[in-house]
Amino acid sequence: MSKIIYPIEKAFQDYIEKPNNVKGLTLAKCLSELGMNEESEALNFFLKNGDLASFRFNGGVWDEFICTVGRVPPLNSCEGDLWFDVVELSLAIYMVNADTQIPVWISVRPVMMWQFRSFIKLARLSIKKKSFLKKNNLFSPERFKFIPSHEIATLLYEEEAEVYSLWFQKVLLPETDLKYVQPRLSKEQFLSLLPIGYRIWDAERPDEDPEFLRLAIGHYFTDDKQTIEFTNYVLKEWDKDENIGLVTAAYPESEMNQSKIGLETEFVKFWNYSPRHKFILR
Repeated sequence: MSKIIYPIEKAFQDYIEKPNNVKGLTLAKCLSELGMNEESEALNFFLKNGDLASFRFNGGVWDEFICTVGRVPPLNSCEGDLWFDVVELSLAIYMVNADTQIPVWISVRPVMMWQFRSFIKLARLSIKKKSFLKKNNLFSPERFKFIPSHEIATLLYEEEAEVYSLWFQKVLLPETDLKYVQPRLSKEQFLSLLPIGYRIWDAERPDEDPEFLRLAIGHYFTDDKQTIEFTNYVLKEWDKDENIGLVTAAYPESEMNQSKIGLETEFVKFWNYSPRHKFILR
């Protein structure tokens, strides 16, 4: 069986490598064809109006919500404002967690396979030679090559999810922020963020053994079909599952403007900049 080539992945990779209006319009059309209408509308708006311009959605699950488009989040935002990240191509909502008092932009969809597979293609990374890595297929394109682009990116090791987030200068969504945002969204909005039957990798780790255990968080409806309850799943360091994906989150703008090369995790080091570095539409 030959490798499947998906139009959105080529369009996304072309856009990231050399962003311009022509490539952006092609990408916006691909997003629309996948049913990602808000993202398509926001990208088209960015191509016409430029960085940090704002508009209001008319219709859909985000009807009447104000959305700012740009390379980094807007300053002086209010809770409930939206930001369309023109680099990762993700829509995020602004919240200030009342418990932590930390502002956060929470992506309103899980990362899709076209995003993750494009990351594998574009990121120049290497496995640290002295790391105690117990898997030899980390970031292997072969593991994902037959999964359709429009599906949620799953079957990822937690390390892969963390590295994906880092490359876009973001983090995995912590459980505390997921639980905070849930009652502030409509049922439809929240199920777009975390669909029924899926779990996401948690930025936090179990207290009992944070070095060798990982956390995923899911949810279910109680008997009234309206109330959501969350469930934690403790997994081993190199577990993965067809129902575990990831949702990214972003913190203050200053952190996203760092242009360091050589960012690294316990197992991986990058040899190129994040695509957010010097992202300019030409």
